[in-house]
Amino acid sequence: MWSWMCCAPEPGEMELLEGKVPEEEVCSVLPALTKELGVPGGASQQEKPCGGIFAQLDWREDMIKPSRDDGTRVSDASTTSQQTFTVELTRPDVGAPWGATFDSSAGGMIHIAAVSLSGPVTEYNKTAPDDCCVLQDDCVVDIDGHGDAQEMINLLRERTSVTLRVSRPHIFRQTVQKAGGSLGLALRHAVGGSALFVGEVIWGGATCANAADVATGDLIVAVNGRRGSAEDLLSAIRACDAPVLTIARVA
Repeated sequence: MWSWMCCAPEPGEMELLEGKVPEEEVCSVLPALTKELGVPGGASQQEKPCGGIFAQLDWREDMIKPSRDDGTRVSDASTTSQQTFTVELTRPDVGAPWGATFDSSAGGMIHIAAVSLSGPVTEYNKTAPDDCCVLQDDCVVDIDGHGDAQEMINLLRERTSVTLRVSRPHIFRQTVQKAGGSLGLALRHAVGGSALFVGEVIWGGATCANAADVATGDLIVAVNGRRGSAEDLLSAIRACDAPVLTIARVA
């Protein structure tokens, strides 16, 4: 399920997950583009990274959000180069995890929200060139010739071998001075996702006036240097007069 949110007041209220979204944030709720998939091993909601129910294909106790503190390679917040490369992955059976968290918040793509310490993705990274390793915030744009997000989710769920076309995004930070007003972005995210997709930059809003670098199609992956669930990111944006957005952009 996708949720659309903005900072302009709208009447009414919607039920999302187990709680209500404040009515000033609700624009509309669109039909589901991807479906939430089961979590192997019976992991509880409280055990998952960032909280909430990830729109993901697998999660395990050794799943981490890569960081330089533990030596795992990640996309830098000032990355300027962009590239697309091919990744071939194989797992022993359809119940085995791929070793990455796949978040369907990225429009028609799949956002890689985390890379595990083990699994096919990690095995691939051990022998891949540095510029072709699968990293946090990379985006899957095609799987076995299919570019539709729902089809890609289904292929990852059903197949034991897949060929991914992965795009390394341009990652940058942008401060938005809200000046007591709204952020001026229409944002959507997958249920339990960990990123916010910019569906529209609203004319006359703070982003349009003060942060011209932010564009429709961008993906907000952190706020004020902190990651979390999509709800966490929204809360951080609301609580700050000048939020610093970390944005991933695929050309």
